[in-house]
Amino acid sequence: MENWKKLTNPDYLGAYSLDNGDGTYKEITVKIISVGTEMVNSPDGKKSSCIVAKLENNKPLILNKTNCKAITKAYQTRYIDEWVGKWITLQVASVKAFGDVTDAIRVVPSKPKQSLPELTPTHSKWAGAMKSLKAGQVTIEQIKQSYNLSESNQQLLIDGAI
Repeated sequence: MENWKKLTNPDYLGAYSLDNGDGTYKEITVKIISVGTEMVNSPDGKKSSCIVAKLENNKPLILNKTNCKAITKAYQTRYIDEWVGKWITLQVASVKAFGDVTDAIRVVPSKPKQSLPELTPTHSKWAGAMKSLKAGQVTIEQIKQSYNLSESNQQLLIDGAI
């Protein structure tokens, strides 16, 4: 089944883009390829300057303040140049807007797990991670913010740092 909202502004992602067709919504993880401002035509014909994230293999996403804050929180940077190449997860939330409750697309305010590279003993950063862990400069939790780390490789790092 088709959500009628897909017909009102088909050039940008919206909550309707994540509609499964059965009353439920899916989450998607997308890669940001650029962020900037552009003039956007609203469904009622008005033009306004909006922050827009261009996404790899998907329609662009208009970023409101809430979604910009979520990306800032996920990647610890408010600079849009540093958002390029980063992965974000999009989901749908019910929000109060313009005196009504509506579905809106929201950026999950954390890094998606799948966007992180796997840290293994053959990875070029393995020795540095072990050295930093041994010196007490980082914790396993801090390493896991930048890399996927299997339980066995986590144990190897810990053992090597002792």
